[in-house]
Amino acid sequence: MKYELEHIERKVKEAIQSDDPDVLDQFSNSLSQEVNSILKAIQIHVINFNSAKELRQYIQYHQQSLILQLDEIDERIQSTSNDIKFGEAICLQLEKVLDFLRINYPKQFLYNSVTPKSYARRIKKELLPQLDTVGTAMIGCSIGPNAKEAFRNILSDITDQLELQPRFTVLLQSEYLVKEFKIIDLDDCDCTWLEEQIGSLFLKLNVNSDLIQNHFIQYFRSESQRAESLTEQIDKMAGFLKYLNQTPVRSEFVNNEYSLPLRETLANWVYEELHFMSRKYQMTIVPEAHKGGLQNNFKIDFDMSVSQFACFTKTLVGAGIIQNKNVSELIRFLASSVKTKRSENISHESFRMKYYNIESNTKNAVKNLLHSAIGHINTD
Repeated sequence: MKYELEHIERKVKEAIQSDDPDVLDQFSNSLSQEVNSILKAIQIHVINFNSAKELRQYIQYHQQSLILQLDEIDERIQSTSNDIKFGEAICLQLEKVLDFLRINYPKQFLYNSVTPKSYARRIKKELLPQLDTVGTAMIGCSIGPNAKEAFRNILSDITDQLELQPRFTVLLQSEYLVKEFKIIDLDDCDCTWLEEQIGSLFLKLNVNSDLIQNHFIQYFRSESQRAESLTEQIDKMAGFLKYLNQTPVRSEFVNNEYSLPLRETLANWVYEELHFMSRKYQMTIVPEAHKGGLQNNFKIDFDMSVSQFACFTKTLVGAGIIQNKNVSELIRFLASSVKTKRSENISHESFRMKYYNIESNTKNAVKNLLHSAIGHINTD
């Protein structure tokens, strides 16, 4: 594996060890050019990789080497009488290479690595005052006291992690948090809207702490309990599941590396609630087929997959052939009354998700089935 940092490492070592001002000036003048050459070399070299594994190893190798080199330089300039500004200038240039790897190769970059000390000091100097400003603004906004306490405790937890030598994920999470908070109008008097906006931001940032998990669960539970019927509760929970699955999440951000991602934890909780409510609902109804003398387990057998049947149903609804206005009730009825070539029992939640998220290959398969059906009508 080619190592692009060998030349600059040697130059940096010679410059730091030298007491000759001319050597220091000469290196300072050429440092930016050296860094630009490294960036170009990396861009050219990655084109020749034949596999994702080779690219990942290459990026991570250079990332870890830069971290070690930056910490060595920082330790040396902090413990000697050499020009600290010169050392900081070297670190700043090498950090440009590190940022280049992070921004251009996010899938290969190790976000869970501890940041170099010089890098952390520079970012923290900018971020800590801004996080403090966000916390102060949150005190005066119109959200409820429980949500306010939960959100402020989360900010305090992130700030505490920053005070240490943080991992890249914490630094970047904090940067994104400050940036997005500037967009939210904390002076808005709509308490519910503000709580939803701030909660969504923590979800996007994957702040998977117990505090934010409990906040969301309490919110989901209280909203569903406002519904007037069990059917409406099920619809509410299904809406929450859709919201969780469709919210874009920065997967590289991790607040607690020992816990599941926030979206996954919440989706599991909502799914379990949905399953319980659906079972409860099934126990409250008497199947019409059983009343009419049919077998209790009678189902229409379709030669389709669940995805294809969901697309077929949505097509009939969209074309106005099926006139039922309550789509949720229709989905629930069909899920309990139909079986497919692969599924004897169709999950209501699975059918619902496939109904609202239809892939292009599923559409093509249903088109072919409909063409075959039309052909049958023409020849009958």
